[in-house]
Amino acid sequence: MSAMPTKILVVEDDESIATMLSTFFESHDIKVIKASDGLAALEAVSNDPPELIILDLVMPHLDGFSFMKRLRETGNNTPVIMLTCQKDTSDKIKGLEVGADDYITKPFSLNELMARIKAIMRRCSSMPRKIQFDIGSFSLDALKRTATNKLGDREVRIPLTKTEFDILHYLLARKGEVVSREELLEKVLGYDPQIETKTLIMHIGNLRRKLAENEVDEFTIKAVPGVGYRLEEGKMV
Repeated sequence: MSAMPTKILVVEDDESIATMLSTFFESHDIKVIKASDGLAALEAVSNDPPELIILDLVMPHLDGFSFMKRLRETGNNTPVIMLTCQKDTSDKIKGLEVGADDYITKPFSLNELMARIKAIMRRCSSMPRKIQFDIGSFSLDALKRTATNKLGDREVRIPLTKTEFDILHYLLARKGEVVSREELLEKVLGYDPQIETKTLIMHIGNLRRKLAENEVDEFTIKAVPGVGYRLEEGKMV
């Protein structure tokens, strides 16, 4: 897959920012579709699907969080980078929870935004080839992009975001091995491995919580201090 998208949807109600982004992307030969609110953005996604979405959070009619929720409920996994004026970590966590791939806080550097875009596009070609993983009552199907756990006679689907799913898929493929923070940043999140970011920590935390909430107890994701993470099989006690 190309390191750059050919078509981006910019969802932003501030016309000056939308115009700035459009001019910048078009100067890099990227087609730009613009939407000023979440409802218009959903229509744009349906009519002219983009390869990546730049999404403001505070908008009329349908805000960014609600847009993300509706988008992911349809099974659409288009990468999304949130734009927000909020510096509160809880807003960033909420954005990742509803399925955003990354976030950048206003004001931002266009060069940084471009680096984030390239990172997200790179990671699309870095995932493991094995598609089915079964550990006890837990199952992950990378083709259907489902993670499930059997609870008695019920099969419960675990509501993972795109990035959480990709992290779990990668760790399952390397089960028992220590996977470095740098490798996860580069191969799964698509970041420069030297970048300083807490995004990976937030994704791992959300992933662990969702596994626990759905009673997945036959493996655990352990932190290896100063190195990275290891997925260990074995019923938790």
